Amino acid sequence: MREIAARFGIFSLGIFISLLLQPAFSPAADVFVLKSNDIPAYDEVLRGFREVVGDSAFETFSLKGNPASAAQAVPTAQASHPSVILAVGSESARIAREQLAGVPTVFSMVLDPSEFQKNEKITGVSFQVPARAQFQALSSILPKARRIGVIYNPTLSLFVIRDGRQAAAALDLTLVEKPISSSNEIANAIKEMIWTVDALWMIPDQTVVSKDSFRYMLEATLNRKIPILTFSQSFVKGGALLALAPNYQDMGRQAGRLVQKILGGTSPGSLPSAHPQGYLFLNLNTANALNISVAPEILQKAEQIQ
Repeated sequence: MREIAARFGIFSLGIFISLLLQPAFSPAADVFVLKSNDIPAYDEVLRGFREVVGDSAFETFSLKGNPASAAQAVPTAQASHPSVILAVGSESARIAREQLAGVPTVFSMVLDPSEFQKNEKITGVSFQVPARAQFQALSSILPKARRIGVIYNPTLSLFVIRDGRQAAAALDLTLVEKPISSSNEIANAIKEMIWTVDALWMIPDQTVVSKDSFRYMLEATLNRKIPILTFSQSFVKGGALLALAPNYQDMGRQAGRLVQKILGGTSPGSLPSAHPQGYLFLNLNTANALNISVAPEILQKAEQIQ
């Protein structure tokens, strides 16, 4: 009997030790990262995010551009029992809001934060640099530009346009709007407005923005000798005069600071959505083609000059 007990004790001890050495079942993650896609901009956001949050437990899931992947993403997130979700991209933010509603969420790379602002479990960092800052950047280079044209799809970009209207009114500018519903209308919209505006404001509207449409806008504005104010440095490299664009790593750092506050006990509903800081990008070749002289103090402020 003693021998059996001794063997049983050794056996029980072995089980106990083996259980200690095994990883815990479904370990809780401090942050579950849900990405809408695998693109460089999103990776830059995560790089900045990690700089702030540090060694918190992470689990990452990418939808890879396919919203149907939510069927796998949601149970994966639920199994990790996260304290906070970081949703990178609009589709991820919508999935977090609709299917992971009980978990505090911080979004990033979302163009229209207004659709999430009424949810007290959600806060984050919008993609768009405020229109007022963009218009001020344009005015610092071209103070005589008073009429700013914009082409947009109302079903996609009304939030941006409302921001632009408010900014234009505050700065005594006129926003000349051309709403469209199809990319086939872009050429006519440009023809109708090109002689009535002093600059063209190019916003991140999926109906309007493409390689072909940008090429057409660039040709039309260069012929008319007016600048394009855009939202991305890539279009400045392509020939637009200027952009006041976000730094994606900075956006990740902003999101990281919001997550830290939530992990510290702050309610997301008490944290207002943040806007990214704008960095000035200039194309001096385009400035020369438009006969625009950029003051030295503006050049010193520019993040990148082509």
